[in-house]
Amino acid sequence: MWNHFDKEGYPRTNNYLEGYNNKLSNHLSVPHSDIYKAISKFQEEESDASLKYYRALNNEKASPRKKLNVINDSILNIHRQMLRNDEISIDAYTKYIVMMFDVNSIDKNKKKNQEDLISTASEHDSIESELEEFSE
Repeated sequence: MWNHFDKEGYPRTNNYLEGYNNKLSNHLSVPHSDIYKAISKFQEEESDASLKYYRALNNEKASPRKKLNVINDSILNIHRQMLRNDEISIDAYTKYIVMMFDVNSIDKNKKKNQEDLISTASEHDSIESELEEFSE
């Protein structure tokens, strides 16, 4: 975060494409996805970009940001201001920021594990029902 300390209102990534690539990898979810899924995703991205461009030309309101990103940015701004006002030390600032991002990664992993458990449980239930039908 050191190189983004004075950049309020700008993206938090060093490279705009880094965020876009991360978004694509999250949507495709596998390293070597099916070509048709990739083409479909690129078509969606093209239509989204065209819509955003059209809205920008007509001075329409942009789509809302994700709630988590808004919260993270406000926490960053609060701690940045506290550091500027000498209310906290650089060590405390670093500790708060690192904890914030660690908590987010933990929440993502917890959510993914819960989804895996749910899908495994539903597969288990379907196998049990098939076995019951077979035994009758």
